[in-house]
Amino acid sequence: MKTLCVIAAMIVSSLALSAPTKGQPNYFANCKALNKVYPNGVAKSHPAYRLSLDRNKNGWACEPKPR
Repeated sequence: MKTLCVIAAMIVSSLALSAPTKGQPNYFANCKALNKVYPNGVAKSHPAYRLSLDRNKNGWACEPKPR
């Protein structure tokens, strides 16, 4: 049981580290800076979204390029 609790705690903390918190900045100078915090980019409804960061003007800024 103790092992299960330790594993659960590790999973929860890894999820918390990957999710942006309310203290994250809302302004980023460029996509490189934005992607350090939001690796998949941000939607138009997100406070960090700026039209100048939306290369293809699809409502999603700094999204990864398709492979």
